[in-house]
Amino acid sequence: MNTAPGPLVLIEPYAHRGGGHHQRTLAALAAERPSSLVIAPGGLSEDMAPLVRSGARVAAGPAGPAARILLGVARAVARVAAAGQRVFASRNWPQTVRRSPHQVTLLARCLTEAACLRTARRLAPRASSVVILSASEALHGATALLGGAPHLRFVHEAVTTEDRSVR
Repeated sequence: MNTAPGPLVLIEPYAHRGGGHHQRTLAALAAERPSSLVIAPGGLSEDMAPLVRSGARVAAGPAGPAARILLGVARAVARVAAAGQRVFASRNWPQTVRRSPHQVTLLARCLTEAACLRTARRLAPRASSVVILSASEALHGATALLGGAPHLRFVHEAVTTEDRSVR
């Protein structure tokens, strides 16, 4: 019987963006557990050399059909949110309308995190822990339901809430 703990799975949806404390946190955590699996749906930024040297495996895309579908829908929803931000940027719109693209962004993040959880289930089925870094505080229940895996959330950004329509 193998009593060795499973790999630590670190999910960083924004690893493709350069700089920031999330990059240093990701590299430091991966270095602590050399058998870690890092899931970065958008790929890695160029300044992630410490992560590569840590010996962690890196998955830079979805694994499995469910993860591919969730990530594809997430990217489409993110494009809709970006278009909405441009359209509703004017102060002429009521605040609820101006806030709607942000709510759509929350849905896109939820779907991205769920796709990463599906990838983690496929690539590290016996993971000791799954941690989503830069997680969105909103819709964490929906992320767990769609992702099909228990996980920890490392929230270190501005607190945001979902409006009634998103709930």
